[in-house]
Amino acid sequence: MICDTLDVNNVRNNMIGEIENPSSHLFAIKEDVETQGEFVNSLIREVNNAVYPDIEDVVAFVKWLDDELCFLVDERAVDERAHGCLIFHLIRLVHYGATSSRKHADSLQTQAV
Repeated sequence: MICDTLDVNNVRNNMIGEIENPSSHLFAIKEDVETQGEFVNSLIREVNNAVYPDIEDVVAFVKWLDDELCFLVDERAVDERAHGCLIFHLIRLVHYGATSSRKHADSLQTQAV
């Protein structure tokens, strides 16, 4: 996958901006955690205790869980945040790979001289 440098910088700047100046979505999520804590904990217990031998049961459980999660913050905002975090992580991996390749090429050039 080839990323345009401008796009990479925009994503990076957006992520840094979100960390430095949290959006209303972050505050809404925080409020949900504070006000719906017991509800969230009950869902966590349900997930931790879920054991199903048949895939149909798993599908039904996931549908039920998705319906329950609709009571929380707009899940599109949560999905967007998760997607942004994934993109940021991938950008860091690409940057690390490029930096490592550059250092490796420099060391090969130094050895050749």
